[in-house]
Amino acid sequence: MQSSPKSVPWIVRRIVINYEWRHVKVVAGVRAVVAVWLLFLGVILCAYDYWWGALLFVAAALQGWVAYHMPRWKLALDAERSLKLPRPREGRRPRYRPFPMIAA
Repeated sequence: MQSSPKSVPWIVRRIVINYEWRHVKVVAGVRAVVAVWLLFLGVILCAYDYWWGALLFVAAALQGWVAYHMPRWKLALDAERSLKLPRPREGRRPRYRPFPMIAA
């Protein structure tokens, strides 16, 4: 099942900071590497009978899921923002300036 590019989960909108939205490719790559590292670490811990290492599988799955979907969510957010931007009206008069510029 593919996620719709129109839907960005509300929790992601609250948790992901603006820096991550500006640098999506780098952040998605870092999240993917972190997911692989957590998976590797979880396997090692479980192999040595530290079963709490299985919790790292959950964290790895979450990081991988966000890394996979983040570029699609970025496209959806860009589309939303482009629809919400006010478009300037043609033939609009300039604003009143109390102190007009004086030519020297």
